[in-house]
Amino acid sequence: MAIKIESLHIYPLKSAKGISLTEMKIVKTGPQYDREWMLVDKNNNFITQRTHSQLCKIEQKISADRLFFSDDL
Repeated sequence: MAIKIESLHIYPLKSAKGISLTEMKIVKTGPQYDREWMLVDKNNNFITQRTHSQLCKIEQKISADRLFFSDDL
């Protein structure tokens, strides 16, 4: 049985919109840049889409090992 990969995505900022890839580098922790950052509130509690659904609108871009994000990239 053959396995076919339909798409590749990473989510550098947890709960934000994913980045579609044509190829993916795998490092010790898994896909490079995947879920490396998360938002926290003033009490250091993490923030996710479960409580803040608007996070899914944040678009992400990685360039020169830096993460850029916006709701209007």
